[in-house]
Amino acid sequence: MTINSMTGFATITKDLDIGSLELNIRVVNSRYLDIATKVPDFLQKYEYQICKEISKEIARGKVNFYVTFIPKNNNNQQVNMELAHYYVDQVTQLSKYMDGKLYEIEYENSFLPKKFNINPCDILNLPNVIGNNSTNYQDEIAKEIFANLPTLLTELKKMKAFEGQKLAQIISDKLAEIQNITKEITQFLPEIIEWQKINYKVIFQIKNTTK
Repeated sequence: MTINSMTGFATITKDLDIGSLELNIRVVNSRYLDIATKVPDFLQKYEYQICKEISKEIARGKVNFYVTFIPKNNNNQQVNMELAHYYVDQVTQLSKYMDGKLYEIEYENSFLPKKFNINPCDILNLPNVIGNNSTNYQDEIAKEIFANLPTLLTELKKMKAFEGQKLAQIISDKLAEIQNITKEITQFLPEIIEWQKINYKVIFQIKNTTK
């Protein structure tokens, strides 16, 4: 009996020159194929292709795929000047649009000026302005992901097959128990049949007597 479990997981960790890359996939039973990915922001543009590759090997189930990348020299934080300039431009345009007037914020009972000074610290706190140089290696990291994805899926299949073997053994053991119980019951069948015949005769006589 060949059975593959609908649940399973697999993990691959790669030590790269630029950092540590970990791929993790988990699958649980589901009627349809549902793939969810969680990758670093700088790799989000590859999510569609990742899902496409996974769907080639998995037909159904709820799939969770995770990518974790820890760069070397993680303390070497850099400012994304291009993104910072973009935020500054957006704030400047907003200030011009507000035209120096005051707007009341009802839930705070305060006023917000249309023109205001831009605090560099506030810009640094905006998403992805400060980060490491991982984005510079996104193509290299993506290449490693796609190179190791087939191995990860193969490991997942092995895990599902292993779990399936255990499940098949459980089913086989239960079937053997049922067969043993059936054999035990079978030896009493003549007595059971005889008892049913007697029981039927008694019921028949009682019915005839009460007529």
